[in-house]
Amino acid sequence: MSSNFNNKIIVITGGAGVLGSGFSKAFAKQGAKVVILGRDEAKDQNLADQIIADGGIAMGLGADVTNLDSLKEAHGLINEKFGKTDILINGAGGNHPDSVTAHEVFDIEKSVDKDFFSLTGESIRFVMDLNYMGTLLPIQVFAKDMVGRKDCSIVNISSVAALHPLTKIPAYIAAKAAIANFITGITVPVDGEFTAYGVV
Repeated sequence: MSSNFNNKIIVITGGAGVLGSGFSKAFAKQGAKVVILGRDEAKDQNLADQIIADGGIAMGLGADVTNLDSLKEAHGLINEKFGKTDILINGAGGNHPDSVTAHEVFDIEKSVDKDFFSLTGESIRFVMDLNYMGTLLPIQVFAKDMVGRKDCSIVNISSVAALHPLTKIPAYIAAKAAIANFITGITVPVDGEFTAYGVV
């Protein structure tokens, strides 16, 4: 990464995860004030402490991306400590073991515990909420900071599965496809210059 992000305030959901931790460290090295947002506040703060020890600026916050009140509380704390968000990276996401089928092809002659017809509504809703609502709700909360301001961006992390559906994970591919298509539904304010991106 060669761009200068000095003093840019970057909120990364799932910021201590596999992808998110890479984003968090990379942006901090480029001078950004990084906010690591996730359900495990201790894990988030541990990564923030590592970044600070390396000379960066970061804070770890516990927040649930599927809960609007939780996000609003985090937003208030971020505004109080750092100021308005310049960049939001929606990296939180994942799957649930109960929303995955046991076999790639359904065989009516064989009885299996985890076929398409036995997938639970609870596990499917969990995957849809975590991925899709976990992208939509942070945008509702943090994009308000960007309206009317220049050089602001939203980056949504989807999956190649959104474009090339895979077998055994119907909830996950549907949720990621929703994220990939959701970007077209965001209206960019005419008086501002913030942009939104979908990444697969």
